[in-house]
Amino acid sequence: GIEITTGAANTADGKPVFFNMGVHHAREWPSAEHAMEYAYDLLTGYGKDPLTTQVVQQSRTIIVPVVNVDGFTISREASTAPIDFSRFDYEYKRKNCRISASTPASFRGGTCSNNPAGRLRGTDPNRNYGGFWGGPGASPAWFSDTFRGDAPFSEPEVQNVRQLISTRQVTNLITNHTYSNLVLRVPGVYAVRPPLEEPQYKALGDAMAARNGYTSQPSWALYDTTGTTEDWSFFNTGGFGFTFEIGPDEFHPPFQQGVVNEYLGLANTAGAGKGGNRASYLEMSKATLDKAFHSTLTGTAPAGWDLKISKAFTSETSPVVQADGTTGAPIEYTDTLTSSLASKGGKFSWAVNPSTRPIVAGRYGRPAQALAQPTISLSNPLGIPAANVGDPISGPNEVVPFTIGALPQYDNGTAIINMQWRDAGVDWDLYIVNAANQVVAQSASFGTPSESALMIDPPAGDYRAIIVN
Repeated sequence: GIEITTGAANTADGKPVFFNMGVHHAREWPSAEHAMEYAYDLLTGYGKDPLTTQVVQQSRTIIVPVVNVDGFTISREASTAPIDFSRFDYEYKRKNCRISASTPASFRGGTCSNNPAGRLRGTDPNRNYGGFWGGPGASPAWFSDTFRGDAPFSEPEVQNVRQLISTRQVTNLITNHTYSNLVLRVPGVYAVRPPLEEPQYKALGDAMAARNGYTSQPSWALYDTTGTTEDWSFFNTGGFGFTFEIGPDEFHPPFQQGVVNEYLGLANTAGAGKGGNRASYLEMSKATLDKAFHSTLTGTAPAGWDLKISKAFTSETSPVVQADGTTGAPIEYTDTLTSSLASKGGKFSWAVNPSTRPIVAGRYGRPAQALAQPTISLSNPLGIPAANVGDPISGPNEVVPFTIGALPQYDNGTAIINMQWRDAGVDWDLYIVNAANQVVAQSASFGTPSESALMIDPPAGDYRAIIVN
């Protein structure tokens, strides 16, 4: 990685830190390029552009383009065939290269680029952080693309990110991914509900989305995820963290489209004419400079003194979903946050994260007006629909009708439609359609024998679950 600021060698200078990183997921190549482009912009724009100069002088930007180094190497250097997301399609490898303790012996041989498990070897680094680890939105199965790992923080790539954030005052963070044209903020799982800082958090996400043309939303609105980077970093340090899902529809599209056009906001991108991700990153740098987005310690100290702050605390993961579908007790883990300031003598100003972490308070919601509707068991239609690689609604599918009740009998804050099957090697997707034939919820993950579609405050009425093979 690279740190960019004036006087960069003095890492204890007290400046607020923007940490911008890419390639947690090996196949998401543009995420590295966007982070690197921003490094070039800061370096070449310093002394020429007033805002860039202010950012470099008054804040510290840490760029780590590739978090998952081993996995990225396998994906980037793979042959181009087959491109079918099959077990041996190494170009579309997502995870790192470590062999899980739960991997059967028959899949442990060979190298990461040539082994019996193929691209399915490894752990998803962005499901391995301690924040809500083990809950929904990650898999306990070693072969799944969203495998969470053997324990929270078990992976060296994740340990590296944790160590950096824990020893520096990272007030602002972006972890870059592909794809979906999204600016995502915490929480990753709907049941957690927004934090106390939700209004400020949303405003910052919206400001960045106004530049790249993406949709600004909580992470759970895409689908539930647990063990993600910002769900740990924000809830445990207080630094504002976001995920960028770059581009509309490909993990690594052609360079001109996926990097140049998306970064600069050129033709055929959502950010065309708005500045693209370059302008979005500058919005985050402006927020890093803004004292309203972090805390500040002020005082006086003799020259040569090293001021230190530290805090150690214990957190819990989610109740841990087991491979057989049962749920076990949460796992405790300890974080130690430390930071230093090298005093130049006299007054100092030290940008730090708020001291309110960890905190469990202020969950938004509303009073229930009646009991929730009881669980409904839906019937599995006879037969198996033909494979559908096109439109899920008009193509081959199965249809299961159901009804959501209304007040005064029922008050449903959420409706969760679950489906399960035996073979994780078979891929089913789930779409929920209302009476107007509009898709109102969906779940289309890969490598797990289940799908779960979430509806928030669902209107009463008749719905159809569209099940696609």
